[in-house]
Amino acid sequence: YALQRQTTLLEALSAAGGPTPDAGFEVILTHAADQQALSSGTSKASAAANGQSAVRVSLEQLMAGGVPQRITLQDGDVVYVPAAAFVYLTGEIQRPGRYRLEKDATIQKTVTAAGGFTKFAATKSMIVQRMVDGKRLEFQAGPGDLLQAEDVVVVHPSLF
Repeated sequence: YALQRQTTLLEALSAAGGPTPDAGFEVILTHAADQQALSSGTSKASAAANGQSAVRVSLEQLMAGGVPQRITLQDGDVVYVPAAAFVYLTGEIQRPGRYRLEKDATIQKTVTAAGGFTKFAATKSMIVQRMVDGKRLEFQAGPGDLLQAEDVVVVHPSLF
């Protein structure tokens, strides 16, 4: 987007149509001076020593007007909003599917967001499938276990 006047980060995001539903939790702003320093062979350490580094801002706070400083853009700046991480719920869940991974998300919190367990759920024998070093591993999980990006929670039916 071309900067016609002094533009804030919030104004630029709004001009781009705002964040998508799959947006992550932060906005990363890299100033053009940072990119020039890195491409000219200046190390990241010396760029940081000159006060040049990526600015990370909470997307939620920015959109709510809760960012205390007014962040203005410069010619050549790059604004990046990473995609959110997701987890997947399957089996005896009211609404199985893909869910955004919230901060400090436990299985119980995520299942609650999915409408809860069905009456047939075996809540004591849940399985989490997780990619570790390129291999999908499975392990027993409890309601208080923390989830990671791309985890698959499988809730089997109860035998009784």
